[in-house]
Amino acid sequence: MATTHPFDPQRKFVQSTNFQRVDPAKPRIVTLLPVHSMEAPNKPTTAESVAAWFARPNPPSGQPRDPAKHSPLASAHSCIDCDSVVTCVMPQDIAWACSASNWCSYNVELAGYAKWLRADWLSAANAPMLKLAAEHLFKAAAYFGIPAQILSEAEVAECLRDGCIRQRKMTGQLSGNPGGVTTHAMVNAAWKNWKLHGLPQPGSKVDLSHTDPGKEFPLDALVGMMQPALMDTEPPPSPRA
Repeated sequence: MATTHPFDPQRKFVQSTNFQRVDPAKPRIVTLLPVHSMEAPNKPTTAESVAAWFARPNPPSGQPRDPAKHSPLASAHSCIDCDSVVTCVMPQDIAWACSASNWCSYNVELAGYAKWLRADWLSAANAPMLKLAAEHLFKAAAYFGIPAQILSEAEVAECLRDGCIRQRKMTGQLSGNPGGVTTHAMVNAAWKNWKLHGLPQPGSKVDLSHTDPGKEFPLDALVGMMQPALMDTEPPPSPRA
């Protein structure tokens, strides 16, 4: 199994335990780049610690899950803190990060808290993390052929609906929406309004309670940093090309 990340190869890769592998012959179409908050402090070891948590083993069959030693039933494609990006699930595989939206999303966890104010996220202490996140998301957007733009709830719903059509969970015509950057909270908002957006009803086990990275997360500032002129490297080749 290859462990070289296709668009950010210089980053450390720590394979999460719980994820879904995708057949390379039948690649998924990713249109959503949701941002999450880890609900952990932004320290030099946070990304590594969360990645290690995702990489813990599952309990033996028939035994209960012990939070102190077993992996959660969750993962993310990447974890980012003040000085590092740790990748955890390969881009074409599915991380368990955004409930019913996992199939069409590439999910990025940032150190920090949903309770933070905009000023907290934009503080000097957190500026290096936002820069790393912008660089990683810039590469992800180029790799998947996604514009560096913020999506409204309705636009997120279009991408979700397209994903459901591609998975044959519903019939209909694809919207042609190329996707963009969003948040876990916005994805859940679209699912909560499933009737309004013409989405299939989420299953009873779908968790729509997450509101991260919070109402005051500066998504506009983050996406504003995802510009070629502000990047230190060229974007990677896209598999869609």
